[in-house]
Amino acid sequence: MRLFASRPRLTARQRESLVSACTEASVDPHVLAVAHGTTVARPSATPGMLSEGVRQVSVAALRTHLAYGDDDGWTMVAWHEIDRGGWNPETRRLEVDQRGTVTDGIVRPGGRRHRIHMDHPARVAEVMSERVTATILFSRQVQLPDSNAMFTVVARRNLVDPTVSWLAVPGRGVKIDDEDVRAFATASMRRLQREFA
Repeated sequence: MRLFASRPRLTARQRESLVSACTEASVDPHVLAVAHGTTVARPSATPGMLSEGVRQVSVAALRTHLAYGDDDGWTMVAWHEIDRGGWNPETRRLEVDQRGTVTDGIVRPGGRRHRIHMDHPARVAEVMSERVTATILFSRQVQLPDSNAMFTVVARRNLVDPTVSWLAVPGRGVKIDDEDVRAFATASMRRLQREFA
């Protein structure tokens, strides 16, 4: 009688498909943790319709990326591109909010949201937390003058190469298209970058 359940693994076919996708994307295929689940359907612009249906996927926490997919293809998100995420035990979902587009160091809202339902996250959630944290070299909240609105100025390290990106991530209520707000965010990034150096 086995006392412990075996760790989740990729099938030979899944492993082959993942290695192929990693090779194509120039990503290190070394797997740190695996779990299995289903993607959560996303609504389309048309009421009552889904733009992407539910599908069975495997989730692989790699050294430099989170990957999920099946024999038909894999989605890869670099750890340094994850703004928020983690395991939600109430919904039993791995939730990953990928960074939006960056203009002059300022992150625009609207990045892709990845949601994967899993009965057992295995070590994927733990590895994700460790890997995302490893990318954060510096983080400080900065309040806009005459406002309660905040920016988070962060230095993120790409785990593939030594690249460091300084970013201003707007909080709720920040009017990103306001010229004064952008100037303040840029000045704050430069000042904190000098202090950090």
